[in-house]
Amino acid sequence: MSQKTVHLTTSALKSWIEEVEAGEPVYQLFLVGIHDEDGEIRLREPPATREELVNLLTQAFNGLVKGGETPLSYLGLRIDSLGLSGHQIQIKTELESRSTSKSAWQCSIDTFFVAMQALAASKLQVEKLNLFNDDDMKLFALPSDQLNIIDWDNPDICHILAALKTLRVNISTPVYAFRQIGSEGGSPDWLGRVTELTASQIRTEIEKESNFDGLAKLIAKCPQLEDFEYRWLGIPLPGLKELQGLKFPGWKILYLLTQLPNLPKLRRCTFQHLITRDTDVLEFLKRTQPDQVFFGPMWLDAGKYQPIFEYCSSKEANMTKLFAKGPLYQLAQPDLGQVHFQRQEYKGDAQCSPHLRREGDAVQRPIHFHIDPQGFVEPGSTHCDVILDEGVVGTF
Repeated sequence: MSQKTVHLTTSALKSWIEEVEAGEPVYQLFLVGIHDEDGEIRLREPPATREELVNLLTQAFNGLVKGGETPLSYLGLRIDSLGLSGHQIQIKTELESRSTSKSAWQCSIDTFFVAMQALAASKLQVEKLNLFNDDDMKLFALPSDQLNIIDWDNPDICHILAALKTLRVNISTPVYAFRQIGSEGGSPDWLGRVTELTASQIRTEIEKESNFDGLAKLIAKCPQLEDFEYRWLGIPLPGLKELQGLKFPGWKILYLLTQLPNLPKLRRCTFQHLITRDTDVLEFLKRTQPDQVFFGPMWLDAGKYQPIFEYCSSKEANMTKLFAKGPLYQLAQPDLGQVHFQRQEYKGDAQCSPHLRREGDAVQRPIHFHIDPQGFVEPGSTHCDVILDEGVVGTF
């Protein structure tokens, strides 16, 4: 199977167009947007406009369609600063420089827009679509409000999504402040960011429906969807005194998914780093009936894990795989704390694990766990935003 990585620059796209016209097959494609680290890196060539990139990418996609390479097996979107992506993530410095970088924010938006517009213009269908959801893209998520820069009712957009079977998305809080560069005005917050908005304007912005309904609009156009992965990146709101205690209601995104009149039946469902509610998780699982479920780290802003675990281990759900990767938290009093799984009914000296891994007949065994209030970590802290431990040792 032919795999190709193409940087979204004029020279790289022109070179790829020549390869496509020469008949080189491509089944797995990675499109990489390029940014300059807020001016800290000198780009090798002047950046092209959105229109120029859309036109060039459309030419390449038209060549794939003419060559009979449709649908495209896999399309993954990434961003890079001239080869620097993929390096080892350092939690504090990366949270500060990546999720608050204006050039990275703009690059993810432009890459998404250019790719979707070129797909629509060429009518190139895709079977698997990955929007910035690789492990080294954790902090390069697409802001939730920017999903709506695409007209999901456009017939050409509907056509390219009609064959989509796998969707993996990495979505973040809308960004209202960026790291301070040089002598910019304004008082920087604890992440070194400045904002041009007032507290009142930000309060108005975070309640807009367009922050939450983009993913539902996208899913509604994917009738063949089988594999859905949703990763969330919570970026703190600007550190203005008037905003203390205010949280972005990201749970509304999953809630609006559950309100769709039609949802596809899933083979696999994955939730990572979500701050959500038990009712929305449960409703989504019941309506999509996935065979395999993977979730965590995850925070329940309202509700408890008990009904979720009871459903996942029930005959009604009939799941064949259930993996829960800790930490899993309940945020509401009086049941605030971290989930600890155990092999049997809880006793003071019981062996516990933050992870659960079940397959086959074992999925329907009762799930024993307790809530440890001492293990609670505040959501939005640096530790919670980036969980680097990929192991699932000690699972039950």
